[in-house]
Amino acid sequence: MTVQLSFQQRRITYIALFSGIIFLFTSVSFIAANATFLVHDQIYQGVTIDNIAVGGLAREAAQRKIETVLQERITQYPIVLTEEDKSYLVRPDDIQLQFDSAELVRQAYGVGRSGNVFTQLKDWLTVFSVGRTIPLNLHYNHDQLEKFIKKLVPQIDREARNATLVIRDGKPFVKNELFGKNTAIDKTIAAFDNELSHHASFNLPIIVEQIQPAVVAADLNNIDSLLISYTTHISDKSINRNDNILLAASHLDGKLIKPGQIFSFNDSIGSLQEKFGYKEAPVLIDGKVVSDVGGGVCQVSSTLYNAALLADMTILERNSHSSPPDYVPLGRDATVADNILDLRFQNTSVNPVYIVSEVVGNKLTIYIYGKDNPDAPDIHIVTTDEKVLEPTTVIKDDDSLTVGNETIEASGQQGYEVTTYRIKSKNGQEISREFLATDKFLPSEQIIKRGTKAPEDGEIG
Repeated sequence: MTVQLSFQQRRITYIALFSGIIFLFTSVSFIAANATFLVHDQIYQGVTIDNIAVGGLAREAAQRKIETVLQERITQYPIVLTEEDKSYLVRPDDIQLQFDSAELVRQAYGVGRSGNVFTQLKDWLTVFSVGRTIPLNLHYNHDQLEKFIKKLVPQIDREARNATLVIRDGKPFVKNELFGKNTAIDKTIAAFDNELSHHASFNLPIIVEQIQPAVVAADLNNIDSLLISYTTHISDKSINRNDNILLAASHLDGKLIKPGQIFSFNDSIGSLQEKFGYKEAPVLIDGKVVSDVGGGVCQVSSTLYNAALLADMTILERNSHSSPPDYVPLGRDATVADNILDLRFQNTSVNPVYIVSEVVGNKLTIYIYGKDNPDAPDIHIVTTDEKVLEPTTVIKDDDSLTVGNETIEASGQQGYEVTTYRIKSKNGQEISREFLATDKFLPSEQIIKRGTKAPEDGEIG
């Protein structure tokens, strides 16, 4: 029985036969063309090391060529690291850059000579059609490259700078932020390794990670007016106390408090320790003036407390002194202590507020800027039920004094009790009264020493 092939089947058969003939002739031609390299022990045509042609060369000649060309390249055309508009030359000696010419030539010579017959034929066809490139595989001292890059870090890295408000003629203007930079040493070395596997000389951008500032211009765009300012007078002449006030005030300057954000005074000014710049100065502790690190900082917290009250911030934590300070009215002080007492408040408005603080002469002023709101109520802080607490008198017998003699050991001080409210009003009418605190400053005792020693002969008691 005779089987008739369809036209489509005959067409596929002819194409397959034709392709086989072409492959056979191509293979024979290629083998014939490269037969001389087999006989003369030469590298096959089409093989390159990097972009250096070594096809048709014996191994010794190829090695000499590689050594000459690569040495010239790494000497005359060195590696350059770049960062923005700066360039840093990396010389071979800087990183102990080396190459193994013998190994490179061995790999080049092995193309088409390794594996079984079919593998070799496949390699021959690849070289004949598209060529084969042997990567350089240069070697260098990684530690030396790391040291080289680390030396560049001070020239590259920078801290992020927040967007700030610049006050001109009483109006705030936004000064844009500056993004910080941090050299990514490990990533740069990885990119260096990748480039070096393909080229002996190249320009490589140093990989730099961008540091986002905490405050950007967009955060400040809605701030257009001074909401409130509050000033206290610095009466103490202690240099250290004044320095502490200046330092704490500088930490507050430029603080942005976003809607809903909670502000902590202690977090803002840092720990009150000498290593952070704070000094020993007079401070009130348990009603007595003593010397302690950070003395004077409470004047800054008290000034801020009053400004925050008038700017309608929601007070979350405030603590009074044991004795009333003289720089704010009774009931309007705010003492702080590391990890114990803090001043905290929350911006419960829909717009951010921005703190500016300054010390000019003997005046500490804190300004709070925000979004102008014509419908905002007027705010006043009032004290009521003020009471004076008289000191008690304590008599102590003293046998060093004769009977009938007395001396005052402590004169005693009055104490006070006061209640403070925040009152909001519109058009002269009170709309709300918020209880803030009732503070009680206990009086200090008057201590009188009374003589108990009997008078000697002739001594008048």
